[in-house]
Amino acid sequence: MEKLKSPVSRFFEILPIEETQLVIVDIAEKVKPTKELIRLNYSQLSIFKDGDFVFYKEKDKLFIWFTGLRLGKKLYVPEAFLIYETFKGKGSAVILKSAKGKSCVLIIKNSSLEAQFCRKGEINSEYLELIRKKYSLDNADIIEIDDTISLKVSLSSILRFSRSIDLNPKVLLERGYETIKIPTIVALFLINVYGLSMYVYIHSQIKRSKDELITLKVENKKIKKKFELLKNESKFFKTFVASELKYPSFPETLDLVARIVLKNKAKIRMYNQYEGEVELEVISSSTSSLANELLSTKFFKDVQIISTSQYFRDKTKEIGRLKLLLKERKHG
Repeated sequence: MEKLKSPVSRFFEILPIEETQLVIVDIAEKVKPTKELIRLNYSQLSIFKDGDFVFYKEKDKLFIWFTGLRLGKKLYVPEAFLIYETFKGKGSAVILKSAKGKSCVLIIKNSSLEAQFCRKGEINSEYLELIRKKYSLDNADIIEIDDTISLKVSLSSILRFSRSIDLNPKVLLERGYETIKIPTIVALFLINVYGLSMYVYIHSQIKRSKDELITLKVENKKIKKKFELLKNESKFFKTFVASELKYPSFPETLDLVARIVLKNKAKIRMYNQYEGEVELEVISSSTSSLANELLSTKFFKDVQIISTSQYFRDKTKEIGRLKLLLKERKHG
């Protein structure tokens, strides 16, 4: 495996280029993709019968790496992405790498990741010429690499793939504290995204501090200071939950909508969630039936049909635009 230049490499594992398939699709800039949304709409593009995928979005492009490997609850980064990060400064290039009897090709054009593919056997000069013509790379460098190369990696680049997994902030923070000092940006990232989980964790720490005070039966300045700090942080997160998390979260709402859409054999074309409101566009046999079923969950305050139109590819289906008004959470 290639050497990595950065100490942040201990936070993730690499998916070998020969074990992945890259799919690049266009997507609206305001859409925030999730694993459930990608699995629902793009899983059929994978060449693997089983397995998993990781992804990241850049402007109006969604980059999905499918793999036949079973991925654990870790952060995985495709080797192809690290190769791209290392050589994108070249402008345009054709990167070649051989591994496990396969020859893999990575295409960079105008400093953007254009394509990735692998084939059995070696790549000859005729095949390289076809690649140059197909991607209009007359002046591109041809670069051959192997496992001795040092790949460039940064914290900001690996965090692009954080939406591919379900992060547990308590486990990550405790593990990081015991082994190394986590960079401040990682801690802030976890707290901002998973404030509710941190709120629960802080309460457990408060109880632990109280038990220590009862057992020791003495005034311990360190513990008291820690107790007060956690108490103040608890107040902050309680206020945060009440004000900022008034409505169900993005993953929670999307999961419910996706299950109902799938049950009705429909398809999501667009999904946007703002504070207390969801904009949804679906292809279904009946927009009104879908709207009634969404409303019957009692998850939404109201479900409004904005418009409907016939789907040009299938006259038995229609495109429906809906506005879903979320109910406020009840915090204890």
